[in-house]
Amino acid sequence: MLKKEYHVLATGSVDEIIQLLTSQAHPLTKQESQKVLRILVGRSRFDYRLPSALQACGCDMNVSLDSTQIRCGDYLAYYGRLSPRLIFEMNKAGYDFAKTNCHGRHAGYYLHAYSTISDQVVGALKQVGVDFNHLDSNGQTVVDRYCEDAAQHGYDLTLHRFCGLCNTQRDIETLCLNDQYHIGSFLTQVIDSIPARCDSTIGIEEIYRDNSCKYRLAQGMRHYLKEEQSKPVIPEEKIQQAEQQRQRVMAWAHGDSAIVEMQVHERQNENA
Repeated sequence: MLKKEYHVLATGSVDEIIQLLTSQAHPLTKQESQKVLRILVGRSRFDYRLPSALQACGCDMNVSLDSTQIRCGDYLAYYGRLSPRLIFEMNKAGYDFAKTNCHGRHAGYYLHAYSTISDQVVGALKQVGVDFNHLDSNGQTVVDRYCEDAAQHGYDLTLHRFCGLCNTQRDIETLCLNDQYHIGSFLTQVIDSIPARCDSTIGIEEIYRDNSCKYRLAQGMRHYLKEEQSKPVIPEEKIQQAEQQRQRVMAWAHGDSAIVEMQVHERQNENA
């Protein structure tokens, strides 16, 4: 490819890039594939229409971007730019999400690095063969890596990263009740429960909106739980006394003769 063509990849519109790629007279070499992918993933967005255009010009989608064998899917996962639609299109174009790098890690290991993890993205990765129980070269699973990083950051960041995996109020409450040091079993259970499913109609905007909504819910739940925890603890004896008093008041109000007689009897005993 010519220098001006690489300039189009870096600054042109998606339509211009697709036109350029599909008009290539010869398949891209491995070196050209690497350079093209590095430019494209460096843009603000990797459009879901690009994989088919890259496939048409013979681009090797699985080529490493650097010496660590990091590939474009790992990079996109790291920066929270994967969506079910993009995963579907990349897989159709020959990209292997399950392939691991020199650290023995696939794309799933990088989902938590920069953005909220989406349950829909996890399901889409499972659909294309990603194993979230896989062990990397250090003997760690995806959840082990998540927990290791979570322990190094504050609770607010931990809540932001993992709230996207929650699908019920109970999930959000469980996440809020755990700190960054005790979320491993919860994350394992939640990720294991996510079905392998890839809805090719769900783009990155829908993922951003869903994650944002879940984060607001998680913040609200955390605030509520903090308010509840800050309330003074009432001794059980005081609660029982209050309940007895309530029953007596209700008895006088509704004419419950049995309870009224019991109250009169108690007063007689007190005066004896």
